[in-house]
Amino acid sequence: MRLSPCLYPFANQDENPCLRVDGFVYLRTAPETCLNRGQRRGRPEEAGVPLSYLRELHARHEEWLLPSSSSSSSSSSSSSAPPASTGGAEKAAGDGKAAAAVAAGAAVAVEGGTGLSPKLEESPDLSIGVSTDGVPVLVVDCDLEFEGDPLRLEKVGAAIDHFCATAVQPRFVKC
Repeated sequence: MRLSPCLYPFANQDENPCLRVDGFVYLRTAPETCLNRGQRRGRPEEAGVPLSYLRELHARHEEWLLPSSSSSSSSSSSSSAPPASTGGAEKAAGDGKAAAAVAAGAAVAVEGGTGLSPKLEESPDLSIGVSTDGVPVLVVDCDLEFEGDPLRLEKVGAAIDHFCATAVQPRFVKC
């Protein structure tokens, strides 16, 4: 994946240890859903975004944040339910730097199924995985609407809180 030169320092954590990422919350949404929501909002800056661009962006996020699901399926345009897996744990486990992050995310995922609290465990729209960088990822299926659904907002908020408290292991780096 090619990055804009101005974004490279943020993406290359090896060159700048002060910019280490401890976890990602991936708001996984099908490109068609993104397009429909953009059209519904009616913002001029979103009017010219083609579906092909959204599909490419989705595919790249899938490859990066859900390596096991993107390798086992073609880059489909539907996000369906997030996989409850530790995805890149096997790939990243060989990388010494990524091992701690993988262990943090994977250990929680193995013990609890999806790595979420028992109250949220039965939810098929939330899961934990590991990115290609070995960073824990909370996957939220955002094809389901949040707007106007306070129970869903509360559930997702609780999942994010739990993810940050258990799967994400902050690393304190002296800069």
